[in-house]
Amino acid sequence: RVDILATKPGTNEKPIYMDVQVINSVAPSFVSLEAKETMKEDRHKAAVEAQHGEYWAPTFDCFGNPSKKSEKMFKSLYESYLASLPSNAKDLMVAEGRQINYWLTKISFSINHMKAYKTLMLLNDMKGNIMGKVNPMEILEHQSAQMLMRQASI
Repeated sequence: RVDILATKPGTNEKPIYMDVQVINSVAPSFVSLEAKETMKEDRHKAAVEAQHGEYWAPTFDCFGNPSKKSEKMFKSLYESYLASLPSNAKDLMVAEGRQINYWLTKISFSINHMKAYKTLMLLNDMKGNIMGKVNPMEILEHQSAQMLMRQASI
């Protein structure tokens, strides 16, 4: 199971199978992003090569920072993309500025946004438990009892 399958239409280039992972870099068991990336690649590379593809496991820490290999691969893919463009389009891309930094920042933002969202959901659950969150079945029972009482009083 891969997260992204990237192909370049109209070419015989191998498709790239990407399996993105975000590693908890503050966990006591953490060693390095590169070690986790290598472990994942070793596990899946042969299966992808059997499909005549290239495998890549972009790896980020829980703060959105890429591994050295992931950053290098992003730069390589970008340079490859630039080289495939006509000269005027390439000049325009270069003139627009630091595209690699833009994409790495966007990925980092997405990871941190998801982390903040999950933290908020966890805090909401804790607040509900502290404040005495009501069981949905109990709400239905109370509504049914109130409806019966209203009908009886009419």
